[in-house]
Amino acid sequence: MKTTLLRLNLPKATLSNSGLTEVTKLNRLELLRFASPKVTDEAFKYISQVQSLKFLHLLGVPITDAALPEIGKLKNLESFYLDGGKTTNDGLVKFSKARPDIHFHKDQLHLDGSGHD
Repeated sequence: MKTTLLRLNLPKATLSNSGLTEVTKLNRLELLRFASPKVTDEAFKYISQVQSLKFLHLLGVPITDAALPEIGKLKNLESFYLDGGKTTNDGLVKFSKARPDIHFHKDQLHLDGSGHD
């Protein structure tokens, strides 16, 4: 089933990992922006299946470095904003070096050592 939704913006959401499995059905989705303290690294196994994503913006989502390889699988991703989270600087630098094609911001700033200084 094809869907036509291109943008999903949920800045005050309380999504769960299982709720995000539904995102995989949005096969034309280009922008996903959401907040949720309940979403964990596990959810990005589902999100990484949405290959149409160009923009991923996470607000207060407590991901760790373990989610970054899944995010890196998004071949069309152009922009990744992470506000909050539990990632390390080393993990984010590694992610940025693996995917220098992605415009990346952490807490509204470019990451030191990412190549986007």
